[in-house]
Amino acid sequence: MARPARAVIVLGALVAAVLAGAALVREVVLVADDEVVWHYPHWWSWVTAGPALRAAVAAGLAGAAALLCLAAAARLLRRPAPALRKLEMGEPDAAVVMEASVLDRFLAKAVRRRLLEIESLKVWLYPAGDGYGVRAVASLRACCDLVDLHARTLAALREELQRSTGLAVAGLDLDIEKFDLEGKGVS
Repeated sequence: MARPARAVIVLGALVAAVLAGAALVREVVLVADDEVVWHYPHWWSWVTAGPALRAAVAAGLAGAAALLCLAAAARLLRRPAPALRKLEMGEPDAAVVMEASVLDRFLAKAVRRRLLEIESLKVWLYPAGDGYGVRAVASLRACCDLVDLHARTLAALREELQRSTGLAVAGLDLDIEKFDLEGKGVS
């Protein structure tokens, strides 16, 4: 979900920057030379000089675009859900309670055994929709295709969590904290 939010924010910022730059250039030229007459574009007069409905629709569209950008920014910058402390599995009458940190360490070790390019891995589970989200911080032994690494890490986490607890993984936030190139740590 973060990628579409980033795209909306970048697109909104780009449009705003272009419009602000054009307005700045117009004002500088008008102040610099009194003989210059710089009329607004035709579309502006079409919006403002026509029926009031045109201006209302244009204002509504601009407001909707602004709200969309604000919602995308809020979603992108929202505080992530806190990591689980205890995990309850099973039915309400016969629930098994497990410390989430034990499961986090188990998942980290299982993924490190499968993916040899990962030197160290820290994993945290958090509630997310119909399953559990996973936040992971990894140090890598070598450079690799990060998109492929994300997909393989997610597949390994899904399989291990399903096998060990019967729970589903909804998604993975993978942060790479360090590459170790030829035995030299590179952050």
